[in-house]
Amino acid sequence: TLASGNIIRGLNIGSASVDGISGSNVSNIAISEVNISNTGVHGIDLNSVTNFPYEDSVITGAGNGDDEHNINIVNLFGTNLIEDVRMDDISDTGVEIVNTTIDDATTDTLTIRRLDVEDHVAQAFGEDGVFAQATGTSNLTLLVDNSQFDINSNGSEGVSVISEQSATLNFTIQNSFFEANDAFGSGSFSVVNAGNSNATVVLTGNTV
Repeated sequence: TLASGNIIRGLNIGSASVDGISGSNVSNIAISEVNISNTGVHGIDLNSVTNFPYEDSVITGAGNGDDEHNINIVNLFGTNLIEDVRMDDISDTGVEIVNTTIDDATTDTLTIRRLDVEDHVAQAFGEDGVFAQATGTSNLTLLVDNSQFDINSNGSEGVSVISEQSATLNFTIQNSFFEANDAFGSGSFSVVNAGNSNATVVLTGNTV
């Protein structure tokens, strides 16, 4: 379990029954060169985290059921980064972010750069490479840059985002590659803007 200020580097983590890494109400943590495999639930599970970089790592075989993701985060605040990460044998979703509120007056940001999403496993739970939902009063800026999504027949979308209620979502996908290998969805990206939310979407330089 993480504590604020933790720096974790150069580990291989595997657990058959619990999350690989978990933390709640933590800030200024840094994880790099940490490979996670064959976890019982999520690879990384965080709740109310501020300023979180995860870099130069691999997550494979995280979870074995519905709503069990390689990275699962509820309420991501501050400035955050997922960079140079490869994901394979995905049970549900590679990266799932759900923001329901804000922690201060600033926009919360997540940059996903050079993420390599490979296959979902042959279960009934497979969904997306990246799923982000801004709901409630949240204000989220999401950039997906120079990433690759190979969505096989067990997955749906490369990137799926939802903005709803009174949330604000600024969403950009750029310079990324999407390949739908018989995905049961489009294999590329989808955007839903509902309620009184305010969503801005920018798509540039992508290959589908």
